[in-house]
Amino acid sequence: MKKVYQRAFVQTKTEPSHTKGWLFFLLLSFFMGILYGNLFGEAERAVNLLGQYSYQTVDNEALFFYCFRQRLFPVVCLYFLGSSFAGNLFLLGFFFYVGFTTGAFLSIQIIGFGIGGVLIGAGSLLPHYLIYLPAYWILFRFVSYTRSGEYPCPRWKGILLYCLRFLVLTVLICAGVWLESFINPSILQGILKWLG
Repeated sequence: MKKVYQRAFVQTKTEPSHTKGWLFFLLLSFFMGILYGNLFGEAERAVNLLGQYSYQTVDNEALFFYCFRQRLFPVVCLYFLGSSFAGNLFLLGFFFYVGFTTGAFLSIQIIGFGIGGVLIGAGSLLPHYLIYLPAYWILFRFVSYTRSGEYPCPRWKGILLYCLRFLVLTVLICAGVWLESFINPSILQGILKWLG
């Protein structure tokens, strides 16, 4: 087990980011979420909630601030704590959360709505995940890179790049949150009404 962990996650000079190991863990978390959704997911409750959602008016501003807190907090924590001694644990937790919740959500939708659940699942993730996924990838690469301990530029320039990357990530997350709050509800409600 120790060798598997070292091969997949511990930084080395020959393979600084171990992308394959992290992607494998993300897929494993995703399938664990699917399994959980199949065994313990309350599909009937999800159907009722989504049925009510399709005819409700969404408070986009309240949704924006809620999503802003939910999306930005883990990114900030991982950005600043990911390069610490416990960085791999933070990465593991982040990847597990993203994979598990996505798998559980999609499986519950498919159980509740059949093949239409695939459309609902896709509609729930678009268009904001087109921004979140690249942002998460940038975050992952940054944390992996800083954990390798290689800094190819002077200290002051490194600090400037550190702040600039954080600013870019924040802008990306805010753009994704805006799409999730103001565009996605209309798309999801349209799909639900079409299926209903």
